[in-house]
Amino acid sequence: MDFTYWYIFPIAFFTAIFATGSGFGGSAVFVPVFYFLGLSPIEALSTGLVTELTGMSSATFRYIRQKVVDYHMGILIILLSVPAVIIGRHLVLVLNPLIVKIIFGVVVLVFAIYTLLFNRSGTWGNRKNFPTDEFLPYLWVPYFGGLSIGLTSIGTCETTNILLGQILKYNVNYAVATSVFVNGVSDLVFSILSIESIRWDIAIFSMSGVLLGGQIGPLLNKYLPQKALKYIFGIALTLVGLRMLILSYLKLKGG
Repeated sequence: MDFTYWYIFPIAFFTAIFATGSGFGGSAVFVPVFYFLGLSPIEALSTGLVTELTGMSSATFRYIRQKVVDYHMGILIILLSVPAVIIGRHLVLVLNPLIVKIIFGVVVLVFAIYTLLFNRSGTWGNRKNFPTDEFLPYLWVPYFGGLSIGLTSIGTCETTNILLGQILKYNVNYAVATSVFVNGVSDLVFSILSIESIRWDIAIFSMSGVLLGGQIGPLLNKYLPQKALKYIFGIALTLVGLRMLILSYLKLKGG
């Protein structure tokens, strides 16, 4: 085994803990790291999402054991978002790589700032399931999340978490668990379509890290304040988004 990328393991481990415990997709951290290593957008997204898939699957099994996944709502969101995931992946293949990176930075920044602002003043509900008819005005949200994850590697988990926990007032644990479940399926679709672009020499370390971290995140979600997890990850994503946005813009401007 080539241990050139061994340091990816601890990065993936700690990222998975906070990502699966707060309802964020960990690829928001993995993908910039992979860009830094010189991977192309399709390689970075494919490797990031197969890594995230491992962590999300690990966390989903933990949440299933806790019985906090709303399958009815989760499957409905999956059916709406998967077609958009495919469209987003196609855009990655045809757009200028620097444009893809700028879009990534903007999306990460928007989600991070929104989360930090809501975390400060917003409130969660106590619902553990939700009538489908009340979901109808928000049918566009899963499509937007799917398009975003196909184009940038993040979006499905974040939009589902916002929709369920902050708009429809789900119980925070149910919102996060269902978001992780939905995101795992989106990651699986992208990974199957892009399996030839995955850098397995890197993924073996990142997948191992999230496999372990994905078991710890749900435990933090159960015992630690949600606001603490979201603040930590929200601040980290803000810095990631700003860095990616600035560096990509400067390269694009410089030709």
